[in-house]
Amino acid sequence: MTAEYLSFDHGKHVLVILTDKSSYADALREICAAREEVPTRRGYPRYMYTDLATIYEHSGCIQR
Repeated sequence: MTAEYLSFDHGKHVLVILTDKSSYADALREICAAREEVPTRRGYPRYMYTDLATIYEHSGCIQR
C-alpha cells in the first residue's frame, strides 16, 4: 500500500481514513465488472473479504 511505503520507507507520518466499507466494496465490485472478473454470488469479487481483512489488520497506531 502507498501509505505503508511512505511510512516505513520514507519515515513520513501517514493518516488514512476509510469511512465507509460499503462504498469500498461497491467500488471494488465495479472494478471487478470492468475487468470482466467472475464475481461471487452477490456480485462482489472473491478476494473482497481478504482485502477487508488486510485493511483491518493494518489499522492502528504503530510505534517506530
